[in-house]
Amino acid sequence: MTLDFTLESYRRLCRAILRLDYPVWTMSRFLQAGRLPQPAVILRHDVDRALPTAMRMARLEASLGLRATYYVRATRAVFKHDALRDLHHMGHEVGYHYETLTRAKGDMER
Repeated sequence: MTLDFTLESYRRLCRAILRLDYPVWTMSRFLQAGRLPQPAVILRHDVDRALPTAMRMARLEASLGLRATYYVRATRAVFKHDALRDLHHMGHEVGYHYETLTRAKGDMER
């Protein structure tokens, strides 16, 4: 099986999600509701390194009327205020992809 991580492949996936006619929720909507209607889709992304790729995905989703949650690491490579503002203006949610426990080597008190 060949893996295809192109934007065109993601476009096909988004269109397939829309054809399912399931509700598509962001994380905050799910957390506020406490449970999902069955069936449903939660659309969320972790932005670890590739901010330009995440921005292309966000523009694609917005053009299709989809809203997603983007969890962004607090690193120089991806924590760009203009990009975060653009994600928000596209209708997406932006959250902090934290690594606090990892950096503390599992030490809860630290």
